[in-house]
Amino acid sequence: MTEPNATPADDDTTPTDDTETSSGAAELAREARNWRKKYQSLKAETEALTTRLDNAQRQIVEHHLAGKIADPDDYWRTTTLEDLRDDTGDINPDAITTRLNDLLAAKPHYAPPRPGSSAVPTSEVTGNTPIRDDPDNNTSWSQVLKR
Repeated sequence: MTEPNATPADDDTTPTDDTETSSGAAELAREARNWRKKYQSLKAETEALTTRLDNAQRQIVEHHLAGKIADPDDYWRTTTLEDLRDDTGDINPDAITTRLNDLLAAKPHYAPPRPGSSAVPTSEVTGNTPIRDDPDNNTSWSQVLKR
C-alpha cells in the first residue's frame, strides 16, 4: 500500500547526489590540504627570513657600538631590536645612541677601557710578573708577598 502523498525524496528509485557530494567534499578537502601546505611552507620561509633580517640588523647595531662599549652583550641585556626600529622596521641610529648613552650613564663600567690605561688584563698577571706601577722597579708579586 502506497501513500498517496509520497515525495520523490522518499522514493528509493530517485537518484541521489551522494556521489556528487562526496566527490565535491573530497575535492574541497584536497584543496584545503593544499592551501594548508602552502601556508605552512610560506610561514616557515617567513620565519627564516625574519631571523636573517634580525641577525643583519643586530650586526648593524653592533657596528654602531664598536669601540663605544666594552661588551655588546651588555647592551643587549637591556635593549631589543624592537626598541631600535622605527615605524618602517629599519634600525634608527639615534635610538642606538640614545640607548647607549642611557646605559653608560647608569653603568659607566660598561664603557671600554681608556687608551693609555696602565691596567693589565688579569689573564696576563702571574706571581712572577713585574709590578708595572713603577717602570724602573723589577719587583715581582711573589717577591712582594715573601716580604
